[in-house]
Amino acid sequence: MSNPRLLISSLFFFTNTVMTFFKEKWIYSFLFGSLTLTSICFHYSHHMYSRVADKLALFSIVGYGSYELYKKHIESRVYLLMIVSSFILCILLFYYGYLTNQYCYDPDPEIGVWYHILVHLISSMGHHAILFL
Repeated sequence: MSNPRLLISSLFFFTNTVMTFFKEKWIYSFLFGSLTLTSICFHYSHHMYSRVADKLALFSIVGYGSYELYKKHIESRVYLLMIVSSFILCILLFYYGYLTNQYCYDPDPEIGVWYHILVHLISSMGHHAILFL
């Protein structure tokens, strides 16, 4: 079993599920519900199939969130910069960290867990920002 903090931080995505549901963004809500479930399953089991399902849900959310952002007419460049920065920061912490053994992949597992929790939080907040444009 994984670190219980990662299971709990996966629930950040449930806040997106609820908010997109109340905003009647049905596809977005379904995708966030899927991401919540796959993230919990993966962080619980670390099974290869749950990893693949989690990656599919993640890429679906990134794609659909990008589509939602594209559809909006954003007047505030600061707001747009905040959303794009959250995306870039998640990529840096996770994928660049993987390549360099830093951040989410720090040799100290405790440090890696905290960075991974931060990725969950930042990505959830970035999608909340897209929703409330």
